[in-house]
Amino acid sequence: MKFDFYPVRSLLAILKNKSSSIDVLSHPAFQTVVSHSARLGEGVTLNDISAALMGQESPYFGMQHAYTNVAAMETLLEYVVRHQDSWLQEIQTAVSKVFPPKLVDPIIICPIIGYDAGIGHNNHVCVNINRWVYWNRPWELLYVIIHEACHAAHENYHPLPSLHNGHLSSD
Repeated sequence: MKFDFYPVRSLLAILKNKSSSIDVLSHPAFQTVVSHSARLGEGVTLNDISAALMGQESPYFGMQHAYTNVAAMETLLEYVVRHQDSWLQEIQTAVSKVFPPKLVDPIIICPIIGYDAGIGHNNHVCVNINRWVYWNRPWELLYVIIHEACHAAHENYHPLPSLHNGHLSSD
């Protein structure tokens, strides 16, 4: 298990006009977001994320007001980076109480901006740091990471069914 800060650092650079490259959207974290969204029938696309990064209004709460929240997101990110070793220990300990290490070890935790509070899918935990509830209470983010890591580990044990159109299917 490890943290991958590349996606969020790249998005923050875009929001601060220090980068115009949206190549970050090819990162597995965003492939995970799109895949998760498709399974739930929500239809978030890379174009939706790109449009939000370029300043267009987004229907997805996690991408709204990102430009005005940069300072708060950076402060939270700095906190997570400083505490990543202890957090990894906490997360691994909690998730390993339910799942064996072979299901937990491959998980990559990717702080991002956008889509949802957090998702655990495809061995990735994508957590949205553009949420006010995390800014003054970072332990709330830790709880969500543990929760979503359990989803990712469970998916390794029992693959997530499609929930598209409200019907369970095996695709």
